[in-house]
Amino acid sequence: MRITELLRIFEAKLPQMKINFVLIIIVNATFFIACNNNPAKVINKEAAPDKTVQTEKSCYVYASNNDTVYLSINPDSKGLSGELNFLPFEKDARMGTLSDLKNQGDTLYAQYNSTQEGMNNVCEIAFLKTKEGYIVTDDIWGADNYQYNEAYTVGTFKDKHKIKFNGNLLKSVACIKGY
Repeated sequence: MRITELLRIFEAKLPQMKINFVLIIIVNATFFIACNNNPAKVINKEAAPDKTVQTEKSCYVYASNNDTVYLSINPDSKGLSGELNFLPFEKDARMGTLSDLKNQGDTLYAQYNSTQEGMNNVCEIAFLKTKEGYIVTDDIWGADNYQYNEAYTVGTFKDKHKIKFNGNLLKSVACIKGY
């Protein structure tokens, strides 16, 4: 083929190519405008995840008069799990794990599987979420709204609507690797 033949073919197809080119520009411009018309929604969705969904480990500590309470909350494939350790000064520590963590409003409920003085316990526990961290309920220490079985190995709230959050404030801290 000669150049003159190619030019004739090109000139014959030129009107259709112009139409295709214009259509491509219109489609691309439409997508560009549509994608940039409301960018704030995409940014806001990414910047403000659902408050009930936790995506990384968080840690909280109460420390006063040589007493320490340590709480960690970890996201995993099943939801949330955690660790809660009561370390009173010159007394026996109560250390354990948290399972079945559930957020209901500003309250976090969990099963606390702990060991103290060689005894295993399974107790319901609750925390009130605040701006600074969590307040742990003191009800688990035998208040009116808590009941244990005869062996004091299983504890439950009598009425979850009457839980008193008058315990220690566990403040948010950076998590330490290995804890």
